[in-house]
Amino acid sequence: MAGNILEYSDTSSHFNNIRTKPDQAHNNNNADTYYTKEEVAKHNTKSDLWMIINNDVYDFTLFFNLHPGGSIMLEGAGKDATYLFEDIGHSYEAVSLMSKYKIGKLSMKI
Repeated sequence: MAGNILEYSDTSSHFNNIRTKPDQAHNNNNADTYYTKEEVAKHNTKSDLWMIINNDVYDFTLFFNLHPGGSIMLEGAGKDATYLFEDIGHSYEAVSLMSKYKIGKLSMKI
């Protein structure tokens, strides 16, 4: 997501102050954007990090360096990370933050 601006302020909760301002790299109306597992699999590095969680596709590239668990995110990079995400037990703040990084849904076409 080149061109996105990441803002961070540590005046309050770590998660509540992380905001992204999307550019045209991803359509903000992501309800109609679908990605295959093969497409998501291409984005599996810390500089290009996508994940599938509960059949939604997220681009966490900008969040990688801010994630409290550090490089643990790479375990789910480019794949369905639903189990990893739910097994860790994320806070309400973490779950609510995810919508900022949602870029679409997993295509269910065979």
